[in-house]
Amino acid sequence: MTKQNKQQLTVSPSLALIAEQLTKYQAIISKWFIKKWQETPAPLYGSVDLRNSGYKIAPVDMNLFPAGFNNLDDHAIAKAVIAATANIALLAPGTKNIALIPEMFTRNPWYWENINILIRILKQAGFMVKLATYSAPQSTPQTITLKNGSTLLLETLTANHNTLQVGDFIPDVLVLNNDLSSGIPTILQQSTQVLMPPAAIGWHARSKNQYFSYYTAISQEFAQILAIDPWLITPLMASSSDVDFLRGIGITELKRHTTNLLTAIKAKYQHYGIEQSPFVIIKADAGTHGMAVMSINNSKQLDSLNRQQRTAMARIKSNRQVNKVLIQEGVYTREKYGAALHSAEPVLYLWGQEVIGGFYRIHPERNNTQNLNSPGMYFAPLTAQEQPSNPYLLTPEYLTVSNTIAQLSMLAAAQEISAAS
Repeated sequence: MTKQNKQQLTVSPSLALIAEQLTKYQAIISKWFIKKWQETPAPLYGSVDLRNSGYKIAPVDMNLFPAGFNNLDDHAIAKAVIAATANIALLAPGTKNIALIPEMFTRNPWYWENINILIRILKQAGFMVKLATYSAPQSTPQTITLKNGSTLLLETLTANHNTLQVGDFIPDVLVLNNDLSSGIPTILQQSTQVLMPPAAIGWHARSKNQYFSYYTAISQEFAQILAIDPWLITPLMASSSDVDFLRGIGITELKRHTTNLLTAIKAKYQHYGIEQSPFVIIKADAGTHGMAVMSINNSKQLDSLNRQQRTAMARIKSNRQVNKVLIQEGVYTREKYGAALHSAEPVLYLWGQEVIGGFYRIHPERNNTQNLNSPGMYFAPLTAQEQPSNPYLLTPEYLTVSNTIAQLSMLAAAQEISAAS
């Protein structure tokens, strides 16, 4: 990085620099993506949490069983219909019937609004769709009432030898909107039908450390094409195993890894003349819903966690104990939303390799270093409305860069799935 570029980073968002390089090397990048997608086809769908600090923009999470489709606007849903049609035809040619498998036993009404939109997308894409559970408390169909009074019919998935069906309806593909945190149920293990995404990539086995290792390798290769420092689009990371927050086991080793990572981040900040204080996010190596996540700027903070903090870090969904963590470079969010200037971050959705849109995750009580995926958050569509607090937000530069980072994130997920298959 030249001295001139170093100066540029301190006075303007790095996305301007990245967008310039994306335009310059557009033909090479297009061929590169085509080759990569041929090697590892994109997953069915996914969502990517981005953080944009102004001097870097990077993914901080990648969900292969995304909820939140109810937070997308009509334009994004229309794009999703087109992309879903193309990607399912690519992954499972000849598909006509789909069984959609949701999360089990959730009482979150917004989750079912999400399922309703997902069914709408699949039906408008031309598929016959049944909503089916493999673990129904009763054999008769269950009616789920949505906020507007309409209903969803949740039916039971049954096995006929190695073929799963819903009554007389035999799906060609089973679409998982269930992250399988508790493991792969026997009925799905016996099926010969196509599962999308594959059950092997559920959170019973998936590792955030492993995923971000794939992303780091992909971003380094991509950064060489752009002739930029890969750090501009990649969070630094480390990991720590054999951790037990409640019993205080493994904390010394966790502190060592955290100190080393903070030192590496500080070196980058000094190189680019960034005056903010480095911080890291420590999160469970598996799981979603923003559980077991904490932000710290000094490893000594790990010595003084109170009971509530240790309990929050000890377990994730399905009451699984946390024993391994991802230590991830914290990326400040420069983005604010609305007149109240609440901290915000974009979440982008993809079907296959296509970014179809997204929304802002916003939290009125969290600052620009904290995890925004927590109770109290709200959402706003990622539309081209003017945001005075973000003068460069949703410009062509912003959309080009953020969409490209999302595609790189999906490519890393494709490689992760290929390795797990």
